[in-house]
Amino acid sequence: MTSRLWRPGAGAFVLAILGACASSTSPQPTPAEQLAAITRELDRLQGEAERLADVSAIKRLQRAYGYYLEAAQWDQMTDLFADSGSIEIAQDGVYVGKEHVRRYLNALGGGHVGLRSGQLSEHFQLQPVIDVAPDGQSAKGRWRALIMSGQFKQNARWGEGTYENEYVKDHGIWKLAKLHWYQTFLVPYEGGWAKNHDLTGGVFVGKKLTPDQPPSEHYGVWPAVYIPPFHYKNPAPSGEAAQPALPAGASGSLGELEKAVASLKERIERLKDADEVENLVSMYGYYLDKQQWDLLTDLFAPDGSMEISQRGIYKGHAGVRRALELFGPQNIEPEHLHNHIQIQPVIQVAADGTRAWTRSRALSELGTYQRVGIWGDGVYENEYVKVNGVWKIYKDHVYTTFFATYDKGWENGAGKSPKASPKIPPDAPPSEIYESFPDIYVPPFHYKHPVTGQPIKWTPGGAP
Repeated sequence: MTSRLWRPGAGAFVLAILGACASSTSPQPTPAEQLAAITRELDRLQGEAERLADVSAIKRLQRAYGYYLEAAQWDQMTDLFADSGSIEIAQDGVYVGKEHVRRYLNALGGGHVGLRSGQLSEHFQLQPVIDVAPDGQSAKGRWRALIMSGQFKQNARWGEGTYENEYVKDHGIWKLAKLHWYQTFLVPYEGGWAKNHDLTGGVFVGKKLTPDQPPSEHYGVWPAVYIPPFHYKNPAPSGEAAQPALPAGASGSLGELEKAVASLKERIERLKDADEVENLVSMYGYYLDKQQWDLLTDLFAPDGSMEISQRGIYKGHAGVRRALELFGPQNIEPEHLHNHIQIQPVIQVAADGTRAWTRSRALSELGTYQRVGIWGDGVYENEYVKVNGVWKIYKDHVYTTFFATYDKGWENGAGKSPKASPKIPPDAPPSEIYESFPDIYVPPFHYKHPVTGQPIKWTPGGAP
C-alpha cells in the first residue's frame, strides 16, 4: 500500500524540505518516521524564520526611532517604548516608565515638539548587531549614532556615540525595554574633534529633570575614552532553539504539515523580499557614487520614475537616464567625488510580495579636488515593484534636507533645493513643493508606527 506521504503536490514539497531522508543504502524509513522527521525539520525552519523576522522588526523599530528623533517627534518616540521601558542618555541618569520617558524627551526638546526653523538634527542609526534570546521574547542590540546638529547662523556640531539597547516582545510586537546611549563626543563643527573637547560633559537634561536613578555607569566624554560594554560575544556555534511549527492542537497529519509548509514558505519569501529590497537600495547608492548611469537605469521598472528634490519627475527608462545626466556624464571623472551613502532603510513589503516601500536616507559627500567640497543629506520615500520575479524601483523620490559647502558647514552654509533644469527638463513638475535647510520639511512617512500601527502624524516645529 502506497503512503500518502509520497503523493504528488504539497506532500512532495514537504519531503523536499528534508532533502534525502535516508541514503540509498539505509533502510527506508517508515511513514511514521518520515512524518516525525518532517515535523522536526519544520520546527527548525520555523525557529529560523522567526528569528529572522525578529531581527528585521527590531531594525525597523530602531531605524524608525532615528527618524522620529531627528524630527523631534517625542510622542512617536515614546510610543516605541514598553510601558516599563527606560531611557538613559549619556550622563543624564535613568528615566523609568513610559510617561517618564515622555517627560524626558520633551525636556530634551526644550518643551517643544518639532524642529524650529533653521534647526538641523540628523541622527543616523548605523551598524546594528542584534541578538535575539532563544525564547524569542527579548533581544539586545548595539548601534552607532552619527549626529549632525546645529542652528543656522548660530552653531554647528558633530556628534557620535554607541547604543546598547534591550528590546522586549509585547503581545507579538517588539518594543524598547532599555535605551542606553553612550556619548563619545559632541563638538563644534569648526575644528571638529581634533581641536575641541566635548561641549556638554554628557549632561543634557539631568540637572533640570530629576532622574529615577543615577547614571548606571560613570564615564568621561571626549577627549576621555570609554568603551561601552559589549552585550555580545564573538560568534560561536550555538544550539538551535526549537519553536512550535504547528498550531496548538494540530494532529501532525500530512494535511496540517502541508498548511504549515505553505505558511512558512510565504513567510520566508517576504523576509527574502525585504532583504532583496535592501540590497537594491545599496546597489543604487554604489552606482550613483561612480556615475554608472546605465547600470543604475536598469534598476528601474520600465514605467518607473525618478523625482530629485524640486527638479521635477522623470518618467520611464528614457526619462530616468536623462535625469541622471543632471549629475554629470556616465563614469565619474578624475578629481570628482560623488558619494551618496545609503543608510537606515525602513522596509515594508506588501502581503502578496509584489510591491514594497522604503524610507531611507543618503549622506552625501560631493566635490571637486582643489575647488569645492559639499556636505548633503536627504530622505528617500521610494516604491518598488517585482518584475518577472526581480525587484525594481518604481518610484524614486529623494527629498533634500540640506546642502552646505564643507568650509561653511550647516552653520553658515545652506544651498537651496535644486530646481528644474532648462537643459534637461522634467516630464512633470514636482509632486510636492518645499524648501530645504534652513527651512524645515519632514517628508510624509509611508509606513505606520511600528508599535501603535497608526499613521505617523508629524507635528510642526514650535508646538508645545
